Formats: sequence, structure tokens, C-alpha cells
Amino acid sequence: MFATPAVETWISPSGRVGTVALDQDPVALEALRDMMRAQGYTLQNEEAGEAAGTAVSGEIINPGQGTIDTSVTPDVDERDLTIVQRTTDVTPEEVDWAAGNLAHLSTTYHDVKTDRQAVDVRSGGRLWRSACRIVMLTDDNGVEQFRVVLYKGATIADVTDADEVIEQAKAGYFLRHGWDRIEDFNGSPRYLFAEYRRVDGRTSEPALVCDEPQCSEGWHSVIEDHCAEEMLSRTTGARYEIRVRRPVAEAAAPWQVEVYADDFMGTPEQVAAFMNDLSWCQQACVAANAKRTKVVAA
Repeated sequence: MFATPAVETWISPSGRVGTVALDQDPVALEALRDMMRAQGYTLQNEEAGEAAGTAVSGEIINPGQGTIDTSVTPDVDERDLTIVQRTTDVTPEEVDWAAGNLAHLSTTYHDVKTDRQAVDVRSGGRLWRSACRIVMLTDDNGVEQFRVVLYKGATIADVTDADEVIEQAKAGYFLRHGWDRIEDFNGSPRYLFAEYRRVDGRTSEPALVCDEPQCSEGWHSVIEDHCAEEMLSRTTGARYEIRVRRPVAEAAAPWQVEVYADDFMGTPEQVAAFMNDLSWCQQACVAANAKRTKVVAA
């Protein structure tokens, strides 16, 4: 007889039951647990024991800082890392499947609900970083989506890389190109992208999951702005950008209208379109500040 693999049982707030098999790569196992916590699942039994292993064997370099010390040794064996080595081109069938199944999906961003840190490791003279978990799943409401979970210390470069992975998946680079089916709840598959991404030692500002309900962006750096509305014109000679914004770092700052219209030379129709968009954003700004006032008052 074959032994039944040890599993953990997790329960969602709505009562859905999920199981996580423990006989798998330790990095993938820990990523699954983080994903379950991020979804609001709670662990009902814990049979892991020694089966859970360790996240990565080898020395962690500068956890959560976005920088890499290339002098640190010993190296981590790349066989202990879940990485992507893309060696095949996307096929027409993969492009068509992605266009019909992935291209329309939105992306949400979440902070990790554990103390998991973004880490850099060195392997074979190459540098790898794990700072985000990238998942395609169906949530408890039946909505398919991509989800990026930021580990503590994740940077703008890390989340930009995650966004690039998702755009590549929508272009067809999916199941044969670094994505693995990792779980199945009630017939709804979940897919996880490889944990480690090649990096070049660059640094960037910390990334923040956006917590502003009126902002259209999913994440920012601390030096950026929230954006509640934007109207853009790319017409040659009549280009402009109008946005309703407020600084991320200034919690009490009001929404304001920002306008860029460098060397605008438009026809009467283009001027009318500009004035209409400006009026629209002015009204959106008033509404955004009104909502903000109600929230503060409450």
C-alpha cells in the first residue's frame, strides 16, 4: 500500500476547506501557507513536524533591504531554489489560451500576514531574490484574479518585476514558463509563480500596498501620489494629463487637481475636450474630498 501524504487542513472565513500537502518543496510549502493566511484561512491541524523543512538552505543576505552583498559565501545550491530558466518560446496555442483565459484578469496587491522577509541569496555566482508571491487563483467570491503578496522589505523593483511576470503570463508565458498548479479547492485551480527572480544588485524605494479606497493604483512607493481619477490626451500638439492626486506620505493632505499641458496647441474641438476633462476632474476632486471628510468625521 502507498502511504497517504501528510496534509494540513485550512478553513476559510466562509467555511471552505482547503488542504496543503506536506510532501513538496519547502519553499513552495511555505509560500502556500502564506497564501492561505493572506486569504484569511486558519490552520485547523498541524501535521508538518519535520516535513516542513526550511525555506532555503544557505545564508540569507540582507533580509528586506533590496541590496545584495556579492562577497557573502557559501553559495546556495540552485537545486534548493525554485527559479525560472526560460528556454522555450511561447507557442501560438499558449498565446490564444492566455488571451481567452488570463488577459482580462485584474491584479490585487496584499501585504504578507506573517513576518516573512524579502531575501537575497547567491548561487553559482548569480544573484536571486525572493520578495513577492505571485498567484493566479479564484477567490471565495468566484472571481479569478492575479494576486501579488509583498514580503516585508519588498521594493518598487520587486513589485515591478511581479507586474512584468503577470503581463508575460497574459501573453502566453504561463504553465510551461515558471507557473505551477499548486492547489485545487472545489475544482478551482491555483497557480504559483517560481519563488526566486534573478536580480542585478539594484536598489529602490520600499513598495507599499495602497490602502486608500479612492485610489486607482494597487501599490506605491512612499514618495509617490495616490490617484483618484485621470484624463489623458496623446494627440500630437494637444497633449495633456489631468489627475486628481494627493501624496502617499501625507495622510491629512487633501485631493488636488494636477495638470500637465506642455505646448498645447489645439483645435476648438480639442480645447473643448480639454475643458470637459478638466471639469470632470474638478468634480471628481470635490467628490473625493467630500468622501474623505466623511471618513475622517466618522
